[in-house]
Amino acid sequence: MVKRIKIGQMIIDLTYSYDAYFSDKLDPYRSDETANKVHTLSIETLEEITPPNKDITFTYKNRYKMVSEEETYIVTHFNQGKGIKHMIYHTNDYQTIKIYLNKKLGQRLAEYEYVLSGMAFFEMALVSGYLPVHASCIHYKNHTFLLSGPSKSGKSTQTNYFMQAYPASIIINEDKPLVYFKDHQAYVVGSPWSGKHVINANMERPLDFMFFIEKAKDLKIKELSKNKKIQEVFRNIHRPGDEVLVDQMMTIVDHMMHDLDIYAFACIHHIQSAYYLYKFMEENL
Repeated sequence: MVKRIKIGQMIIDLTYSYDAYFSDKLDPYRSDETANKVHTLSIETLEEITPPNKDITFTYKNRYKMVSEEETYIVTHFNQGKGIKHMIYHTNDYQTIKIYLNKKLGQRLAEYEYVLSGMAFFEMALVSGYLPVHASCIHYKNHTFLLSGPSKSGKSTQTNYFMQAYPASIIINEDKPLVYFKDHQAYVVGSPWSGKHVINANMERPLDFMFFIEKAKDLKIKELSKNKKIQEVFRNIHRPGDEVLVDQMMTIVDHMMHDLDIYAFACIHHIQSAYYLYKFMEENL
């Protein structure tokens, strides 16, 4: 299946095979728009994957890279020596990305298609000036904010509490919203790649706050020191595998440090956390 989608200002021709994670989730992003710059992202399943005959430039465990001036191949082997598990090709400007999956992945093919295409998309987004952040992004009335934290920090629980407290809220992206800056104002964008529950909306809104969640016995929202802020941001953003993209990432991170209100949110396992959070935003926007 081939669908042209638009995410932020990116236009992407996406070719995929399985509906398990995409199905109707792509429909809100469908676009007939034409542009001089169109990205292509394709995923193909093969009986056997044959890598090109090129020099290997990097090896790590069961993975190796072949990097040339214009293109890169990333090859991953099965641990049991059953051949190549998957291979990712991209032009070094990330205009074109191709993912090849081994049919031996069987029932996990749809999962691999979704996960690897998401990783590829995040690199593509960085090139275009968008930083994927590990967070739930929620929009309610005149507030748009991120709830961020590592796995098992309570991010999903607090998101659910807020949705229960304020049912008119919209989850723009439950797992990896895209953040960018324009004229020192933060914005956030949804995309179809949004974690295992695939909850997202094709929306773009000014971003008001970012909250790093920590479990506590008492509710409290506090400012972070500069060092703590940097530490938490780096723990919860997409860090590119390509050194070329690091400068782009750092530019956006620098904006986050200076142009976005970032706090620590000590929250409790109760819906009262949502009411407390909303009251704080009302008083501080």
